[in-house]
Amino acid sequence: FILFYMKILKIIFSIFFLILYSIAFSQIEILKTVPISGASFYPGIKDNKKNTYIGLFASRAINDSVYVDNKFVVKSKGKIHPIYGKSSAYIFLTLDSNYNASKVHQIYGIRDVNGSRLLLASDSCIYFSILAYDSVYINEELIFHGTNRGYFVLLKYNIKRDTLSIIKEIQSEYGLGDGNFKEFNNKLYYSFYFQGKIQIDGLEFTAGLGQADRNLLILNLNRLDYKVEKSYYFEGDDEKTIQDFLFDQNGILYIIGSFWGSSIISNGDTIRNTQTRSYDGFYFKIDSNKNVLANKRIGGPDWQFPDQLFLTQDGVNILGYYNADFIEVDGVKLLNTSNSYNVFSLSMDSDSRLLSLTQLDQKTFILPYNFAQYSQSDLSYLLAGYFFGELNVGNGRILKNPNDKYDAFILLMDANCGPIDGYQISGVEGESASIINNGNGLYTIWGNSESDTTYFVNFDQKYRAGLGQFFMDIRFKSSTRVEELEEGLKNIEIYPNPSNDFVTIKSFDLNKSMEMEILAIDGKNVYQKEIDISADEIIFRWPSELKTGIYFYKFKSKNAMKIIKVIKQ
Repeated sequence: FILFYMKILKIIFSIFFLILYSIAFSQIEILKTVPISGASFYPGIKDNKKNTYIGLFASRAINDSVYVDNKFVVKSKGKIHPIYGKSSAYIFLTLDSNYNASKVHQIYGIRDVNGSRLLLASDSCIYFSILAYDSVYINEELIFHGTNRGYFVLLKYNIKRDTLSIIKEIQSEYGLGDGNFKEFNNKLYYSFYFQGKIQIDGLEFTAGLGQADRNLLILNLNRLDYKVEKSYYFEGDDEKTIQDFLFDQNGILYIIGSFWGSSIISNGDTIRNTQTRSYDGFYFKIDSNKNVLANKRIGGPDWQFPDQLFLTQDGVNILGYYNADFIEVDGVKLLNTSNSYNVFSLSMDSDSRLLSLTQLDQKTFILPYNFAQYSQSDLSYLLAGYFFGELNVGNGRILKNPNDKYDAFILLMDANCGPIDGYQISGVEGESASIINNGNGLYTIWGNSESDTTYFVNFDQKYRAGLGQFFMDIRFKSSTRVEELEEGLKNIEIYPNPSNDFVTIKSFDLNKSMEMEILAIDGKNVYQKEIDISADEIIFRWPSELKTGIYFYKFKSKNAMKIIKVIKQ
């Protein structure tokens, strides 16, 4: 009974958001568009002084010029390997508030180097890692490992001192990848996958016998000496990937990802794949003693990819995408309305019990790149990626590809994947994008364009995209109309609630004529009537055709609106 009403409340909040915030995504203010040429990037980060930090990847390029905002920054370095040829370089740079490259650090070696996402930590330092092979130069310091296998170099950039220092190196028997830093409760974490045997600070882990067997680790690193204080280990056969994880204030770990093999195991607790040779999603909730409190398989007949985690007042919300006929969680099956990838939302309560499983009801090809929290409400999210065809973004608006090529999009949606509004980034050849929430209402779109000219379709603001990479600092200018609507009819009450046959509608604003609608929990209008409150209250009989359940009384008068949830017993 309690679980049922928690699920109903989740739907209630989504309907409230859809009604009240349908006009809140009204305009985008483009603060700055910055093209990048000569290198690709990992989505960067900003600090509170409006500095931008970016990791650039100059692939297979030696002495190629890198330009940011059409201004020369540096020539990429590298070496020539007798077998592998030209090597790539990793360029870490700082852009000041005027988007000038004020500080540049370059990492390169005899073979390719690769980077990770950047973490701006509470100690005002930036943490990231490099995946390197053989010898590598970091700020002209030579690091050498006599192996053909990759190894991680964990780095710390001190913003105030402009120093880049090595804090740790990690090497495995066969290989590793997907290294990323995160910080929770002032604790530093590093996650990655590895193959074969790995030894770290006296700990030893083994990932099967084959190079395809990938096991997962999350390491809690001491902030003074960066030694491992605690580890979280996930094992099993074949391939596994951590997509996202977070710790709450009680030190409880929430983690999602995907696995290709027959199972994934944490501390003896097992999630089994729906079928072999397909990607299933996984979810674990683990306490500070590494005991598994809950787990879930996010399954289906093909590919299921949970992508990002968000803590909510109800519990946890997982956003992701899948390419299968259906997706299934705890016996609840959701049929795919698209002919390819589709976006899903999975909501759970604080005990990890399923509240809802919903999807973005689109029939076009859509591929998400990432999700971000929307600043106005924890019931809304931004989705970025690319699409081909027609994309319904709510409010009766349809985005279309003008040139028969895929376009980038930014979509605002509620917690149940209901589209509310969206914007399109288009060009002649094809575009894609991701979005980062920088806080304080500021966002950055990190995009790639195959066109010489790319523009926001909604504003026809064209700009040169260089050789394809760009980022765009934006602000969503939201309407205050929502607050105005609520303010106009705030003095209306309904009681008793719950009720049986009758309700009393009380108004402190006399002589008020208004329209009253009753909405079902799916948002459908099931009753509508003009009412006139000539006294301070009126008695209203429930329509006989309405069964027991939850409804919404919606009052509208001129430019005012009020919605009240009422339970009919």
